[in-house]
Amino acid sequence: MQFLYRLITTENSLLFVFVAVVGRYFSITIITNKAPRNATDTRVSAHNYLPLSLSQPLHRTSNTMGDQEVSDLVLVLRKFFGGTVGGVLQAASSHPFDTVKSRVQMGVFPTAWSCFKETFAREGIRGFYRGVTPPLFLSGFNNSILFGVNQYMNNVVTPADHDKKKPLPLWRTAVAAQLTAPLYCAIITPMELVKVKLQVQPQEAGKKLYDGPLDCMKQIVRAKGVLGMQQGYLATAGSRIVGLPFYFGAYTVTKHYLAPEEKDMKFYVPMLSGVVGGWTFWASNYPFDYTKTQVQATGDRSRDVIARVYKTNGIKGFYKGFAPCLIRSVPANATVWIGIEYTTKAMKAYGY
Repeated sequence: MQFLYRLITTENSLLFVFVAVVGRYFSITIITNKAPRNATDTRVSAHNYLPLSLSQPLHRTSNTMGDQEVSDLVLVLRKFFGGTVGGVLQAASSHPFDTVKSRVQMGVFPTAWSCFKETFAREGIRGFYRGVTPPLFLSGFNNSILFGVNQYMNNVVTPADHDKKKPLPLWRTAVAAQLTAPLYCAIITPMELVKVKLQVQPQEAGKKLYDGPLDCMKQIVRAKGVLGMQQGYLATAGSRIVGLPFYFGAYTVTKHYLAPEEKDMKFYVPMLSGVVGGWTFWASNYPFDYTKTQVQATGDRSRDVIARVYKTNGIKGFYKGFAPCLIRSVPANATVWIGIEYTTKAMKAYGY
């Protein structure tokens, strides 16, 4: 009983509620959005209307590639592998900016420029890559989950009669993004926690708290148990629930403005669209991300962090480090979408 009490009173309770709601959505609500597979069969069955039915996982056509039918599953796999490639490119290109952002947010340095100068003088180039190991190895995995789950949710909210040559209405894109956020955040929160703690710890000899990512994880689990790795989950989930609809919506609108047809897409289109999506994402949710960083670095509760920051600096206190964040967003989102779009293009060329 004590275990159950702890389970339902932790931040993970939001995730369990999400799973229950999505399960209910799959089994009942989705029936109202799908036309019967057999026009002569008017019986309503949740089993027949699930977007990726266990009995017929590849039968529902969601797109066309020439004369070849493309299933929902193939669309998900394209985004899964594209997210993997894009995530590795993203981590390699943007981590130095992420280090500056985290250190400025935590007050280690007052400005982005002072952080850059002092970090380079004291630690050299390596200083900008503190904590890079977790994102370098896991960013591909995390982005594969983000874009794969988002594509699955897009499949769920797409009506059977939707013209696949046209983008989804923005409200459906937003709903799919919000359905993506809770599950995605449960996966990325441990990595974000380790990354932040490594980035903000003192670098002087004898003052380091952690010897590396594994040591950091061991210390967290030893002190707070396995659930301690989910510290900051609510703040992270709030950040993505607010930001992801803007992210995917802005990317989609910009991409179709620059390249109305798939054949019109040049190399710069996913780059510029990704940058617009990234800037829109951070403009919409940066205070949530700032709170998340503070929670993960200090161990304080979200409401305590919010009260302290507002009392000290007012609303502007939640935008500390905003400039380096926007700068970091340029290479991060340009590279991740290059990886996604050109991996998708390659998979189409090989018949997937």
